[in-house]
Amino acid sequence: MILLLILNNTVKYIARQDNRMSQNDIIQLLRLAYGRKHENTILGISREVWYVGPYVQRIFDMALSPSVDDPATAKTIETLKQAFNTSQAHVEPYQYFEYQAIFPDDVLTGLQSVELPHFQYDQGYGARNIYNKYRHYFNQINNQRYPSFASVAQAFQSSEIISSIESCFKVDLSGLSLRIEFTQDTDGFWLQPHTDIGAKKFTMLIYLSDGPGHEHLGTDIYAAPGQHVRACPAKPNAAMAFIPTDHTWHGFEKRPINGVRKTAIVNYVTADWQQRDELAFPAHPVKSAPDETRV
Repeated sequence: MILLLILNNTVKYIARQDNRMSQNDIIQLLRLAYGRKHENTILGISREVWYVGPYVQRIFDMALSPSVDDPATAKTIETLKQAFNTSQAHVEPYQYFEYQAIFPDDVLTGLQSVELPHFQYDQGYGARNIYNKYRHYFNQINNQRYPSFASVAQAFQSSEIISSIESCFKVDLSGLSLRIEFTQDTDGFWLQPHTDIGAKKFTMLIYLSDGPGHEHLGTDIYAAPGQHVRACPAKPNAAMAFIPTDHTWHGFEKRPINGVRKTAIVNYVTADWQQRDELAFPAHPVKSAPDETRV
């Protein structure tokens, strides 16, 4: 009983570090990392509070490792490759690509069905960081909880997809980390023009929702702040992608949103990304396929 009380207090301590993690989430991740047969190890974490931090990192690093063995992941990889091979290229006002049929139908349906706590906008703010409490990611916890999240994360982590992106954009993504945000925007939302330049070395915005008028809720492209060029089509399962530079201006013009606008924002970020709990595989930077295996 005393050991259980200590464990409970330790779990509360860990949960306070990230208010998106429930006590049950922590316990389940502990068991994923160490196995149920190592309950004594789990309990042992609570005996040295000063060493909680390293154990939490071990939890995140070991709970889910990259793998392409799952059939849903393999299917998602093939669908992504087909979409990349039939992309539409744009060169003005900067280079970006548009895609159709990004995910298999069952994966898309799974993503559309996910409902997480989200912010109800009033006048908006023009950036997402003020709403961090309501932001969600394809991270270790959610990838365990939602099979569609796991399939997408594993696919974008795979060397096949890394190589496809590298070939298309003529970039080197090796050593970067995968970060995918699951967004749920409601009426009142808008985003001021920004470039993503900095720690983000690749950006893809994938449109998921199929609500009334959502096909008109795509990313807005700008030649410069205040110089709107067009809005990308946003039918479900479509996407746009670019390599961030100092002129890749994009945002979201405020317009009515009927229901919840759901998107997945895929980024590959540098090793100094501070919010490690947002990453799909914190201990596993991405790798491209060997040259002889590329298609």
